[in-house]
Amino acid sequence: MARMYPEFLGNEYENSNPEAIVFESLKQLSDDYSVIHSKKIKGGSKHQEEVELDFIIFDGKQNLICLEVKGGNINFDAVQNKWYQNGKEMLKKPD
Repeated sequence: MARMYPEFLGNEYENSNPEAIVFESLKQLSDDYSVIHSKKIKGGSKHQEEVELDFIIFDGKQNLICLEVKGGNINFDAVQNKWYQNGKEMLKKPD
């Protein structure tokens, strides 16, 4: 089982919450993996002051994955370069 930081989610996460579902799935990774949930990072002068990474996943060797979790129905229109969540255009692109 992966090492999870924090080890458990707080009470504010319901079982149906997309981040809670991913959290439980990531626990099933091998012991080599470390997973950090909800890490805030300070930006530089030309970027956002602060951003939050839903998950940072390290495989224990050399690979680091930053994972953003979105709930609902997510679609991308490549022609218009627009993202949609539940049929509404997203103001912030998830990528």
